[in-house]
Amino acid sequence: LELANVPREVKRGTPGVKLAIEQLLRAIACGCKVRFRYVWTDDSGREVPKHPEGTAPVSPYTLIWRRDRFFLIGNYAPDSGLSYYRLDRIRGLELLPDERALPLEAIFPQNAGQKLREFVAKNIYERKGPEVRLGLRVAPGHADDLRDSFGGDVRFLPGDGGSLEAFVTVTAGEGLYRWLLHHAGQVTVIKPESVRTEFVRRLRAVLEDYTE
Repeated sequence: LELANVPREVKRGTPGVKLAIEQLLRAIACGCKVRFRYVWTDDSGREVPKHPEGTAPVSPYTLIWRRDRFFLIGNYAPDSGLSYYRLDRIRGLELLPDERALPLEAIFPQNAGQKLREFVAKNIYERKGPEVRLGLRVAPGHADDLRDSFGGDVRFLPGDGGSLEAFVTVTAGEGLYRWLLHHAGQVTVIKPESVRTEFVRRLRAVLEDYTE
């Protein structure tokens, strides 16, 4: 469990997150699966189940602290690889003591620990850099991507053609540009001009690599 740089008041946790941490640590220690409901936010801002039929049993491997939040790293099917879940979005968590967790080595027969660290670095990266007030135009159906990445501080306003405009304070570092590249086509930077200019520069550099 990676708890470096977690503020003391967050380590104590809100009751729901604290209970989830305790339950997940027990599940990891005993090597059993867990089941829970995972919620997301639709374009109207309502909290709804991500999978109305319920989440498949998950093999839990570790908890990490990133972006001021706790995340569970796990696997829900032998051929699905790793997935991550924000603890504050988990509801109705239950341990399944009769269902053994899939060993991490079954997914990565070699260098399993290193592969897990690489997954975390690629998917739940730290954001460092100067703070900016980011404005984005968001395609329909993708509002939850912002809430999942930036939390509940995102402010949404109606945009043109069914889109939304989103505003949130972020750090303009390498992690932000990687996130923007990953979501290119779903979000468009409105402001600040410094972030828009730098992102366009990076996109052009990528394009040049494929047109030479």
